[in-house]
Amino acid sequence: MNLCRSILPIYFISFMGIGVGLGQVSEINGVVRIEAESSINRTARTLGGVSYAWTNAADTPGFSGSGYIEAYPANDTSTNTVTSSWETTSPQINYTVTFSNPGTYYVWIRGFAGDASLAGVYVGLNGSSVANPRIDLQQFNAWAWANTAAGSTNLVTLNIPSAGTYTLNLWMRDAWLDIDRILLTRNPNFSPVADVNFWRNQSIYQIITDRFFDGDSSNNNFYGGASPSTGNKTHGGDWKGIESKLDYIQALGATAIWISPVLKNAQGDFDYHGYAATDFYNVDPRFGDLQDLQRLVREAQKRGILVICDVVVNHGSTWVDSGDTNWPNFAAPPGGYNLR
Repeated sequence: MNLCRSILPIYFISFMGIGVGLGQVSEINGVVRIEAESSINRTARTLGGVSYAWTNAADTPGFSGSGYIEAYPANDTSTNTVTSSWETTSPQINYTVTFSNPGTYYVWIRGFAGDASLAGVYVGLNGSSVANPRIDLQQFNAWAWANTAAGSTNLVTLNIPSAGTYTLNLWMRDAWLDIDRILLTRNPNFSPVADVNFWRNQSIYQIITDRFFDGDSSNNNFYGGASPSTGNKTHGGDWKGIESKLDYIQALGATAIWISPVLKNAQGDFDYHGYAATDFYNVDPRFGDLQDLQRLVREAQKRGILVICDVVVNHGSTWVDSGDTNWPNFAAPPGGYNLR
């Protein structure tokens, strides 16, 4: 199997919409990705007679982009922890984010802290702290992601009431904390790193696309032999049909859908299952076009549902063959056959 989110828009979404100069970022399909060093909209503040500021750095290896930001004291030795009134007393950095999709966004921070005394940062929106604003890193002396409020398992969130432009704020809690990336997502099940528990914690709903729901009858008879009353013929289910039932699937408690193979199967209407690919470069027109598949993935992700593509890599249809001598006997690389 393979994560179908990798096709959005065709491949996995890279860091797009980041304006390096001003930290201007656009939300895409419920996700915001920010390189922390991208913004120059920063406010230094004085604590205990020492000026503190979010400063670009690149000394600690393992960061992404061109570097990271560090809550840095001007005299290179002072340490400080801000526990109150941070919106007006603590050094601040701002990121302008344009949201197309309103709703609740879950906040992730990737940072580096030497120990628990250097691990905290505050999060806000439009100059005001969010509920449970403090995120503390839980892993030290390594780059690590964190998304829970300090001292609890509550997820730190932003509420975006309507589409528009907002300012994401970070305030220093602990001096010397390094921050590499910020990620906002509408998916409460999102994990920035894969671990052994990630898939164990998913509730996966498997779908044979042709047998699920017919959302577009115009593609049913692409090969001319569809017959919903015949067990081994095309019945008409498609990606638009799955999309139309996403709210139902979400209500069941599923966190992922596993759809049948998407590649073109052109042996007629007996290969409705998708496991006999004849064209490895195009999707099966009985299920819709590539835009239909991409829209299904986008709509699923908006609901926090992962999409898994069933990918067959060790065989195709018997219609995929060769006229070369010795076919179909195995030919060791770099040898091989010319396919018809």
